[in-house]
Amino acid sequence: MRRALVLGASGHAGNAVVRELLARDHAVTAARRGLTAARNLAGLPVADVLGDAGDAATLDRWVAGHELVVDAAAPYPLTVVGGGAGGAAEAAARRAALLIDTVARHRAHLVHIGSFVTRLGTDDTGRPREPSQRLDAELHPYFAAKRAGEAVFAAAARTGAPIAIVHPTTCLGPWDSRPGAMCLVPSVLAGRLPAVPSHVINVVDVRDVARGVVEAAGSCPAEPLRLTGHNVGIPELCALIGELAGVRVTTRAVPAAIARSAAWAIELATLGAATPPVLLPTLLALRQVPLPVSPEQRALGAAPRPLSVTLRDAIAWYRDS
Repeated sequence: MRRALVLGASGHAGNAVVRELLARDHAVTAARRGLTAARNLAGLPVADVLGDAGDAATLDRWVAGHELVVDAAAPYPLTVVGGGAGGAAEAAARRAALLIDTVARHRAHLVHIGSFVTRLGTDDTGRPREPSQRLDAELHPYFAAKRAGEAVFAAAARTGAPIAIVHPTTCLGPWDSRPGAMCLVPSVLAGRLPAVPSHVINVVDVRDVARGVVEAAGSCPAEPLRLTGHNVGIPELCALIGELAGVRVTTRAVPAAIARSAAWAIELATLGAATPPVLLPTLLALRQVPLPVSPEQRALGAAPRPLSVTLRDAIAWYRDS
């Protein structure tokens, strides 16, 4: 039985990875900060540890004795207020370097769950980004943090270190333990989204992401592995959620440019205190483009399941929790 450590085990992707590893008879240590209740870990046969992975002694104690470490806890700033891009980037790079050094010392494999937004000048199809998107990436520290942290992981992987990087698109499905106001499905069901951008995004089942993550641990692909699902318009996605749940949805579609301007206005007017956050989810959605499922993803057995299955299971999870 292999031993695996999952950082961010109570997060959406991290929890799905925990369950995938358990299904494959791994002994799993679920690491988390413990700032919120982890109802998605309840009843799972894991070693539940609390602490800060940024603390060298804590991380060393956690990694010891594990053959696999999955990093599903890369931190990121939610708001433009309270810290600049430079500080966020430096912190992310330091964290990545500490994790790589610790994993190497204990001769473990590492999978880092990164972000599809790390391309700055081009989108995931290689096309130049709009000037507004390049400006967003310069102004919001999220993008600098993600790029800086991943650059450290990628550099180590190029030297032959057993590190895999995966890039999931928007994850949907069960086991998200965040407050409902921060999640798409319960927000749609509760009528909390009066308007959404008229824009196509790519959504993937978090369980398919978990399967790809675990498979990538054994293959360590040379390039970041993109994990995709279904291309769907945001208004159409909201309507489908309502249809499957038997709920009338009145969400209106607005042009992407208006949605972006409104999100920035809310961020600046509230000094970053909007609850739930509006700006970052909007910017992330608008950076997405329609994407295919790659042959590499299919070869790993992580081909996407039907979107209706993902949404039905997500609806059931939120209604039962």
